[in-house]
Amino acid sequence: MTKSTSWILWSIYSAVIWLLFLIPAIFVWVRTVDGTGASQTFESRMISLMVLMVFFLVPFIIQIIWLIGNIVFYRTSSP
Repeated sequence: MTKSTSWILWSIYSAVIWLLFLIPAIFVWVRTVDGTGASQTFESRMISLMVLMVFFLVPFIIQIIWLIGNIVFYRTSSP
């Protein structure tokens, strides 16, 4: 895989992950009633967002490792 291909794929992966995180986060933040019919307070919204963040820790860690790999690969293969 070339340097530019790896960076392009990383950018696409990053954009997809951010969209997959932001869309549900906005949905959780603006809803007034959850699926069980309970009204959403600030605290329950924050708990829901924290659960969403914990779920997205794995893709975020993959993204960071890939970024570090790209940087190392770019610096070691540069003339």
